[in-house]
Amino acid sequence: MKVRAPGVEGCLAWAECTLEEEIAGEKFVLVIGKVVHLEADDKFFNSEGEMDF
Repeated sequence: MKVRAPGVEGCLAWAECTLEEEIAGEKFVLVIGKVVHLEADDKFFNSEGEMDF
C-alpha cells in the first residue's frame, strides 16, 4: 500500500511503513515498523549511486 503523505520541505528521503509492533513501557513507547516504500532525492547521490551529502 502506498500513500501520498505530505512531506517536509528539504527532507533527504521519505519512507512509508506498516506497524509491526508497539511496546509500551512506563516512560516510553517503542514503535516497530516495516518499511514498505522508500524514496530519496536524487540530488543527494553521486554518479555511482552512493549517497553524497
